[in-house]
Amino acid sequence: MKRTLSIDANKLLIIQTLFFLSIGLSGLFVNVYLWKLTANMTEIAWYNIWSYTAVLAVSLMSGWIARKKSITFCLRMGLLGFVIYYLSILLLNEKAVHYLVFLGFLSGFGTGCFYYAQNTLVYYVTNQVNRGYYLGISGALAAFTGIVSPIVSGWIISSNQALTGYHFVFLLTFLLFVIAGAISYRAKDFQLQREYHLSSILAFKDKHTWRMILVGNFFIGFQDGAVAFIINILLYLVFQSEMSLGNFTTFISLLTVLSSYGIGKYITKANQELIFLAGAIFTIMATGVLITWTNYSGVIIYGLLIAIFKCWWNIPFMTINYEVIEKTIHPPEQFGDYMIVREIPLNLGRIAGIILFIIMNQFFINEEAIKILLAFLSLMILLVYGYFRFFSERKHNGTSIF
Repeated sequence: MKRTLSIDANKLLIIQTLFFLSIGLSGLFVNVYLWKLTANMTEIAWYNIWSYTAVLAVSLMSGWIARKKSITFCLRMGLLGFVIYYLSILLLNEKAVHYLVFLGFLSGFGTGCFYYAQNTLVYYVTNQVNRGYYLGISGALAAFTGIVSPIVSGWIISSNQALTGYHFVFLLTFLLFVIAGAISYRAKDFQLQREYHLSSILAFKDKHTWRMILVGNFFIGFQDGAVAFIINILLYLVFQSEMSLGNFTTFISLLTVLSSYGIGKYITKANQELIFLAGAIFTIMATGVLITWTNYSGVIIYGLLIAIFKCWWNIPFMTINYEVIEKTIHPPEQFGDYMIVREIPLNLGRIAGIILFIIMNQFFINEEAIKILLAFLSLMILLVYGYFRFFSERKHNGTSIF
């Protein structure tokens, strides 16, 4: 059977590509921009906490909105959130530092609405025949924009004085979101018919593997929340140039694509546990290099190792997530609701990780707090591996979740 995509699927692909391009242009540099305005890691940490808090709250609301309005309405709301976010940054200019709570909430609002709608709409605009084909194209476009965008942003910022380059990048991002929003109004509305009952999904009785997935997501989020913004700022402080940062990000994005492609072809049910473990160990090694040599060489080695090996644990982890949801879900239309529930521990973990950084920052100077926290957080992936490996065996007569 010929694998073709419907008009609705093609429209969603265009919207996704514009979204990936927009985030690729500005996502890396927003935290750097705020750092240049504040030079205060704690304030940026609170900005990220408000963002993840909004993602958590909005994700829970999205399922209800999708039933009252439509899934496509959630998509539009997410794009509108980003339009208002980047317009606010442009209008506030250097006063943006006084509105970090507001900006964090807008960022989280857009993220929560968009990702819920995107993940759910893929289910409705594709079928079992062409879904893999769609995801392959979507992944390729995301990879391409992720490679091209940082170097373009770095060049624009470096080619202008002071903060002018940042404003050009944010303006371009704003316009791309406006275009994506306009296209979304030509997309078909898909409305969920079933009632919204999260309580049944949150009920853990006789759902041991599902409970393990939620616990695993908390620790993955715990590791991801603080590391994501700390590393971006640390990279800038080492490179001292947006152009160099953009070039390096483009290079490691290309490495990530190649590594992900290789793992995607090689991974099987039989070897995914070993790949997960290897990825966890190399993550610890990469972090060890960074906290030992917090200089140009250390950052380069860390970036290269993470670019190659992060997908070694991330791909098996996501595969296990989908396998467990597929076995637990009933009926299939509840897929989006399961994805919402998965966001709860994931974002709670991110918030907890950043709060831990803020607390440590009160007792240590910035560099010491960062080193201790990065060392501790690098162990979270190995912790998840051990939890999946040994606790699932105890409940399933020697059979692990892997």
